[in-house]
Amino acid sequence: MNKSLGHLPKEKRAIIRQIANDIVAALPDMVEMVILYGSYARGNYVEYDERIEFGIRTVFISDYDILVITNENYDGNMFSMKIEEVQREYYNRQDSDEVPTLEVIHDGIKYFTKALEKGLYFYTDIKKEGVLLYNAGNYKLPRRKKINYEEIHELTTMYYEEKFALAKNFLKHAYIDFKDKEYKVASFYLHQTMENLYKAILLTFTLYTKKEHRLTKLSAGAQGHVVEVCQPFPRNTEEEEALFKMLHRAYIQARYNPAFKVTEEEIKLALERVEILKEITQKACEEKIADYSKYLVGEK
Repeated sequence: MNKSLGHLPKEKRAIIRQIANDIVAALPDMVEMVILYGSYARGNYVEYDERIEFGIRTVFISDYDILVITNENYDGNMFSMKIEEVQREYYNRQDSDEVPTLEVIHDGIKYFTKALEKGLYFYTDIKKEGVLLYNAGNYKLPRRKKINYEEIHELTTMYYEEKFALAKNFLKHAYIDFKDKEYKVASFYLHQTMENLYKAILLTFTLYTKKEHRLTKLSAGAQGHVVEVCQPFPRNTEEEEALFKMLHRAYIQARYNPAFKVTEEEIKLALERVEILKEITQKACEEKIADYSKYLVGEK
């Protein structure tokens, strides 16, 4: 694993080091390692990209992706509370609204070690490309196992086909409910469609996804691999933000809140946007699986 941020500009290095220091200070008895992964670790991050796609202005900025490895003292509630404080402090230090999102994920040291031993792609990729920002020095990580592209191709194909089929089925039900003017129910099925499309990307590109229903988290994770997924649901205006938030909330609200209201216009627009997301997901995942096939040819 790398230990240097020398490939990044000075101001980026300072921000990332401050984030790592804040995490360790907030959870001194819990944190074993803090690792930067993703585009900033690789050096191919997008600082600011504004473009017009499908007649819509979209802005994309790469996230700061941080993996925190904890020991047996891990307390889920305490961890979540302290990380939220770290995130608030990070945003408070910024002098602009258009800054990288700070995404923090967590794994226990035992699970992380076993994942490396088994050669799970997401973790071996982190071992190869990640930057170790903090190490308590209590554990030695196993050597990164050689990637088995035959297994990766088999698993990614299976995961993609499963998630994409689920997405199409949920979308079919959304259309049925839209036709029947059951707009609130349709919003739930649209949420499920988007959740499975985002997870299809995450599984295809990393063989990894957490049990997560929040579209904000899933979309941010998927954008780290396929920038185009931000195109169908830009959040640059109040109307765009309201549409995405409605779909984000639909997972709970559409089922349990009688006061949750959804209009015909919202569902009609959401259906159009989700169709675009489906096309982007299919193209990106099938191209990635085809790339894995090239390595299979090379092995033979």
